Amino acid sequence: MPRGPGPRLDVNCTLLALIAVLVAPAWGSEPRARSAPRDDGIAPAAGEVVVRRQVAAMGTVLGVELAGPDRRQALLASEVVLRAVERTEARLSTWRADSELTAAQAHTEGRPGRALSPELHAELREALRWSDATERAFDPRIAALVRAFDLRGAGRVPTAREREAALLASGPDAVELRAGALVLHRPGAGIDEGGFGKGAGLDRAIEALEAASRELPSNAPTGARLDFGGQVAFWGSGPRELELAHPRDRARPVLCVTLPNGARSAATSANGAAGAGSAPRHLLDPRTGDAAPDLGSVTAFAPTALGADALSTGFFALGPEASLRAVCALDGEHLSVHALWLLEVEGGLDVLASEALAPFLAPAPGFALTEHTSTDTVPVHARRWSLRASSLPAAAPQSGAPRRVLTPIVHAPQSR
Repeated sequence: MPRGPGPRLDVNCTLLALIAVLVAPAWGSEPRARSAPRDDGIAPAAGEVVVRRQVAAMGTVLGVELAGPDRRQALLASEVVLRAVERTEARLSTWRADSELTAAQAHTEGRPGRALSPELHAELREALRWSDATERAFDPRIAALVRAFDLRGAGRVPTAREREAALLASGPDAVELRAGALVLHRPGAGIDEGGFGKGAGLDRAIEALEAASRELPSNAPTGARLDFGGQVAFWGSGPRELELAHPRDRARPVLCVTLPNGARSAATSANGAAGAGSAPRHLLDPRTGDAAPDLGSVTAFAPTALGADALSTGFFALGPEASLRAVCALDGEHLSVHALWLLEVEGGLDVLASEALAPFLAPAPGFALTEHTSTDTVPVHARRWSLRASSLPAAAPQSGAPRRVLTPIVHAPQSR
């Protein structure tokens, strides 16, 4: 990804209206059981502090946690993170009339639009690469379908004719990335950033944090956890643990996961509560223009946040078996990609996950995880468990930092 000059650290920390919580070095001194990891945020080493901030961005809330030896430098680094996300939103958001992507799509059909910046070109190229990897189960070229289903409004079910017209204005025949510009071949065609924009923001934030830390080799932050409305990304040292929420109860953690080596980000997709009346479910299959089957939730793990964001959307449309086959194909390219499904079944939930994730899973307090003995319903290179409420009471939350539960992204593309 091309980068501009490294960010400066002489930032005025009062420029943004944020919440900043400074945690003393003694925070989190109680050891945690490795057999049942908890998502209490990043844990500082001895003599370090943690800075926490929250800000509204891209239609949701971005949470920033930074650990390091110097409180002031951690605060300055958090400003660098937030400004990188602001720049990404200004570049990618089609909710804004002044964004670069909006301007790039406001041109005559069949002719290239204005030249894209290197950053936007690289982000769109990566999004299209993940579209190819999922055989278009994820596809950012769905602006016409988003409008047909009114996913940025109250939601509606389009007529058969409207859906067919939207399908014709979607996909590779409708939108082309050519010679550093976008070419729109059909009326109403365009890119929608809802399935990859937050991931792009997290990647740019981590790049900016890395650049800032190189300017402070002695007292730079040592670790970071960024939580962006249903997606997390980690940087630096420290544990990379999170808790996954129940597909229908976003406040109820059911499974603990430690990110495996090579995976920097995790994103969970689910439809959430059903809409009223005839409003469609949020997640569409761009190959058919229909709502994707709703079986529970899926979490994607990837080495980039944009990849995790895109794959969680694509895996949901593919379904459990096809998404795990896709993981096998991607693993052959050494991309450190994994998938984990929480499937609603009679009596509770089943966990269906990439085989490589098995050592990194543990039930949340109050639940028990039992592996299936039969492999009849388990795809190759995957494993399946039953996840049920146990007879033991749930453990009381530990004191210290609040727990961070990875809740599903609700995929109406960025709602304001």
